[in-house]
Amino acid sequence: MIRINLFPSKRGRVSKKAIDFRNYLMLVGSATAVVVLGGGLLTWAMASRIHSLQAEKQQVQAQLVDLKAKSAQIATFEDDRKTFEEKIKIIAQLKTRQGRPVQFLDTMAHRIPDRVWLTRLEEKGGTVTVVGRALTNADIVDMIRSMKDQAFLSDVQLVESRQVQSKDLSAYEFTLTGKLPALAGDAQAAAPGGAPAQKRSR
Repeated sequence: MIRINLFPSKRGRVSKKAIDFRNYLMLVGSATAVVVLGGGLLTWAMASRIHSLQAEKQQVQAQLVDLKAKSAQIATFEDDRKTFEEKIKIIAQLKTRQGRPVQFLDTMAHRIPDRVWLTRLEEKGGTVTVVGRALTNADIVDMIRSMKDQAFLSDVQLVESRQVQSKDLSAYEFTLTGKLPALAGDAQAAAPGGAPAQKRSR
């Protein structure tokens, strides 16, 4: 015998709760997936940033090493440049010092009085010693005045004057000294191991 139940079934209520639970689970699962995916993306972004920073750090360190090497090289070049400049300065001083006696002789040749002649000229450490003869003491005075008028000498002094007899000629032998203009480096040149004295005679 077949029975037909015309009353509403309770199965609909259970199905609705199940659907609501499934929807809740889907919502929770979706939220969890979003969180996990977001965390994964954040982790990947952080890892990528760290890798980029490490690569940049290595590049900066390599540039720093290169700059230090270039800085040391520049310092070496600067030391070499200063050494070369000092050598060039010394060479220029030596050339000037060597040329001074020649300039002095040329100047003296045009300033010596007529009745005066030189027998010896010596330069040492910037001091010039002139030995010569004159017919009279007045000629020696003229010689001293001529030397003092030269800008090439200073502190001209008469060291000695004496009368000498040479055959039929009576003359006065004299010794004068004077100072050449000081040059940078003359102190080193006058020190032991400096340039030797140069002698000239006429």
